[in-house]
Amino acid sequence: MFRFATAFAMASALCGGGHDQAHAHVAEELSGQRIAEELAGSTIYYETGAVQSFYGSGKTLYEAGQPEWGNWTTEGDRYCSQWPPRAEWACYRVRMHDPMFEFIGEAGDITIGFRN
Repeated sequence: MFRFATAFAMASALCGGGHDQAHAHVAEELSGQRIAEELAGSTIYYETGAVQSFYGSGKTLYEAGQPEWGNWTTEGDRYCSQWPPRAEWACYRVRMHDPMFEFIGEAGDITIGFRN
């Protein structure tokens, strides 16, 4: 939890908290190749307290109370995940300002997480 709080404080500072907005850093929208490079082998800590690990094999482990195994890939310039027993894949655009990631759903909803 300490690492998450530290990452959150760092991201707040990097994204303009207490800085002149002209010097605020902007999150970069990632290509599919870059999404795969950044997520494979990474663990993301979400603001909700959930943790998600991404494996190079295409497996992902999401932990928010109960561990859930799913699958992940990229499709075009989007990150996509699938959670059995559901067959459907959900896809998201990804913006990054390391260590912060923004996963943007098709409806424009944004989920924020931080890489350890």
